[in-house]
Amino acid sequence: MGARHTGVTQGNRKMEKVELRKLKNGDIFKRKPDSRNIFSRQHYNRPSDFWPASFTCSDYYDIGRSIYLNGSTQVYVGFDF
Repeated sequence: MGARHTGVTQGNRKMEKVELRKLKNGDIFKRKPDSRNIFSRQHYNRPSDFWPASFTCSDYYDIGRSIYLNGSTQVYVGFDF
C-alpha cells in the first residue's frame, strides 16, 4: 500500500500530509496545517501490557513536553518556521 501525499500550501511552500511512521527520527512536523506547535518525531515505543505501540514526539519549543502518537497518525511536513 503506497503512501498518499495530500498537499496544503503555506506561503511559497507546499506542506505534505504523511503518516508519522514514514518520518525519520528527528524530523519535524505539525499536527494541523495552521498549528503553531511544532513537534519532533523521536523513538518508537513497543506495545506492552499497559500501553499501545506509539512514537514519542517532543515539542520543538518545550523540551519537557512530549506526546505519544500512533504510527498511522496523519501529520504535515514541508513548512517554513
